[in-house]
Amino acid sequence: MPLQTSRLLSISLLRHGKARNLSTRILPISERVLFLPFSTAAAKKPPPNLQPMAEYLVSNCGFTSSEATKASKQLSHLKSTQKPDSVLRFLHLLGLNQTSIKTIVTWCPRVLTADVEKTIKPKLQSIRDLGFSDSEIAELITANPSILRLTTVISKIEYFRRRLPVKADLLKALKRDPTLLHSNLAETVVRNSALLQEHGLPESKISAALINMPWLLTRKADSFRELVDYTVRLGVPHDSKMFLYALHAISRISKETFRVKFELMKSFGWSEDNFYAAFRKAPNFLTRSDEKLRTIMNFLVNEVGLEAGYVAEHPMFLMFSFEKRLLPRHKVHQILKSEGLSGAKANLLSIVYMPEHT
Repeated sequence: MPLQTSRLLSISLLRHGKARNLSTRILPISERVLFLPFSTAAAKKPPPNLQPMAEYLVSNCGFTSSEATKASKQLSHLKSTQKPDSVLRFLHLLGLNQTSIKTIVTWCPRVLTADVEKTIKPKLQSIRDLGFSDSEIAELITANPSILRLTTVISKIEYFRRRLPVKADLLKALKRDPTLLHSNLAETVVRNSALLQEHGLPESKISAALINMPWLLTRKADSFRELVDYTVRLGVPHDSKMFLYALHAISRISKETFRVKFELMKSFGWSEDNFYAAFRKAPNFLTRSDEKLRTIMNFLVNEVGLEAGYVAEHPMFLMFSFEKRLLPRHKVHQILKSEGLSGAKANLLSIVYMPEHT
């Protein structure tokens, strides 16, 4: 089919895509028949002066002109739309909606050059054989479109399936860090997991890190070892429940940023011991912006009247939202005290920690 005359999707497809939110939605069989070949009058009309494949992406995937121009650079070698037509049709029949398909093609335009019969279908069947349903496969593809092109993806999914037997955990990890399937597992995840085991972390904690902060384990092994050693030097013991959180916090900031945070907290009266004690209890406070830390410390120390050392002993103060938690809870506390009501004797810390609903 010539590029200039190609149109794939009916107007019902485009309307359906606009009506859905950004989440992956698996379409029922009754709706999937809408996504079959079509008439040229049904497709979205592209603006003039676009290259053929850019025109194709506007018409059939809902791209804007600028999005299509960028993505089409990876498709300029195509002489016909046979493969793109086949891939789009297959994805619709798998149950993906227009928004999800646009996401996939945006992330990985070259997926439209794949051979459905020789490449995509056999690969997805192998994933089914690992116990994944079509809806779960659709989630995997939406989270990591390169699954449709990576040659080693099955062996990597098998590895993570062994490490994370609960499929929901694996899906969560892959959504958090799609690079898991791009990594050289032997040189990153395997070596980094082994290092954590050497430091006494049980498999359950390493698996939790793989699920919740997978980007830690995909770091280069030398870099990860430096990160672990530095965290230990900062005084966080391996058996601390905060050890992995400390690794995460340190991985997100530079040493210069660490120094700036220290100077900021010092300006409010923290000593070096205060700073490191707070870090060991709530390491992620280092990932908050200087502005947010400054606002909270100014409020707690200069307005509420708390001692700087007290805040250091309870650094979770620094993790709460000033506007949504600290300030409104403080106002409630003031009202309770002024009216002599029950709860007036409670301190601000206990009020801040109270859940929204009991």
